[in-house]
Amino acid sequence: MYSESDELELENPEYRLVEMIDDMEEVVGQLSVEPAHWGLAAIRLDAYERMYTMINILGGSRAGSIAPSQSEVEQAVAEPSGVQGLQATDKQLGDKGEAVIVARRDKIVAFLPNDPLAPLELVKTLTPTGRQITHAHAEDIAFQRLLQGYRDVPMMEWRKVLVRYKDPRALESVLSDCIACDDLEHLDTRLVERSQMLSRREDRQINDHFIDTLVRQIGAIKFGVDWNSRGDEAGGKAWKGQYYVNAFKKHPDFKALDPNDGPAYQKALKAFRRKHEKAVTSRNRLLEVYHTFGSGALIDPLWNVTDIYTRRSPQFFRVFESLRDFVATASLTNTNTPVKSVLSARHPQTSNALLNVAGFLGGQPVYDYVQDFLVNLPPRVASV
Repeated sequence: MYSESDELELENPEYRLVEMIDDMEEVVGQLSVEPAHWGLAAIRLDAYERMYTMINILGGSRAGSIAPSQSEVEQAVAEPSGVQGLQATDKQLGDKGEAVIVARRDKIVAFLPNDPLAPLELVKTLTPTGRQITHAHAEDIAFQRLLQGYRDVPMMEWRKVLVRYKDPRALESVLSDCIACDDLEHLDTRLVERSQMLSRREDRQINDHFIDTLVRQIGAIKFGVDWNSRGDEAGGKAWKGQYYVNAFKKHPDFKALDPNDGPAYQKALKAFRRKHEKAVTSRNRLLEVYHTFGSGALIDPLWNVTDIYTRRSPQFFRVFESLRDFVATASLTNTNTPVKSVLSARHPQTSNALLNVAGFLGGQPVYDYVQDFLVNLPPRVASV
């Protein structure tokens, strides 16, 4: 698309972005977005997403020239068959960014009527393919899996597909570390100690085996439960601010710092707080995903708490909020069954699948730990 004669003009960054937008628009215009071709729709939406990013870089000066037509947007947000309650509002159709959110949501929920996934599909989530896809595409696939859930099958079938993933090094000390945090009675102490344990393992990348990640995910959710329990009390906002100061003082890397050493101390505290605010946000996001969709959030590595804040598309949280609203209000067309009831009915099967995987790969101690967690801290969707 570019010729050698363009080189001088292409040295101008704005000109280069304009040319890239034109090229993308040409390609995007050739893609079908019929409701039956969600794969092509995803490609088209990803392309639009990239174009809108470029428009923002350019200051929005070309927004009108590449904005999708009304019919294009209506196709992109077409309601999937089998689900009702998803019509986009006029405001959504008039906002390109919102149209992308709605279209991503509708593409995801089109998978809801599908049957729960088989063991082999679960195993695929544990095996990196090496195929490069966008964050948005990976998120949409993971959300689809959360809606479908997993089928419970006899242990013999799990053994066949999981035997290659069994690793005696999987546990290390993560289970004992998490149990030690659970046993701390004082909530503030438990929060600080659990946060230090999680951060230590994440920073050192001690082990990325499924069992290590699973147990840490449970620890992160427990942190979120404690955090919100204390933060919702009277004086919670002030407590949250003081929490970071107390955690900083107790952290082994900063105990030697003198509070009287003005700028150096404050600089270290500020950096510590910024990092741990992101960690707290990540844990709370995982907690919300767990409450909304159930135990499938503990199976899929895409929901790893170390990535749920930083390695996400710009629209990730808005897509999640849209799905959360959908789960709370939408129904299946053919039976008028509320979506939240569908997910609630699928939760026991997915939980059993999780327990079978945890037991086979981690042994009885991990099975018991996960089961205790599911019984004592069930997701909201399980009690619909």
